[in-house]
Amino acid sequence: MCWTCILLEYLSYINVSILCIIYWNIYIPLYNKYLNFVYFNIIMEKERSAGAVLFRADGKEKKYLLLYYEAGHWDFPKGNIEKGEKEQETVKREVFEETGIKKIEILKGFKEKIHYFYRLKGQLRSKEVIFFVAKTETNEIKISFEHKGFEWLPYEEAMERLTFKNAKDIFKKAHEFLSKNRGLSEFY
Repeated sequence: MCWTCILLEYLSYINVSILCIIYWNIYIPLYNKYLNFVYFNIIMEKERSAGAVLFRADGKEKKYLLLYYEAGHWDFPKGNIEKGEKEQETVKREVFEETGIKKIEILKGFKEKIHYFYRLKGQLRSKEVIFFVAKTETNEIKISFEHKGFEWLPYEEAMERLTFKNAKDIFKKAHEFLSKNRGLSEFY
């Protein structure tokens, strides 16, 4: 084989390698981030849920309720908004269904949204969750079949226990809302 043929063959491998690098490192990430998102956002199932950062007084300390979900993560009580239901009605219903707590008070002035994607039976879904801050005097919990456990925890421990970053972000905002915007005595 002549040197020219070897050189041309070698250069063709380099060109293919460069094209592969460009494809995998530039095109695919941009496609996944922008084009794929637009496509899937049009055809995917969309859900709206509502939930609560629920707390109670334990002496002078606030304790927050976290639920341990069957899927293996710690999060707040939340669930899908049913047709014709208002967001706060969903919160009260879901808290009752998931914890057995009937009496909660949703505090005015806090309403935050998160958005994420997940898969259910192989289908990609888009989910928006609206969170409120709510207080209760109830200590006893009767968890639903959807959960494996629960804990009432002070802020620092609850923050460590939460699994997902978006839940931690909501929790931080809720805690700041309770600490900065209102005196604690107002809630007890």
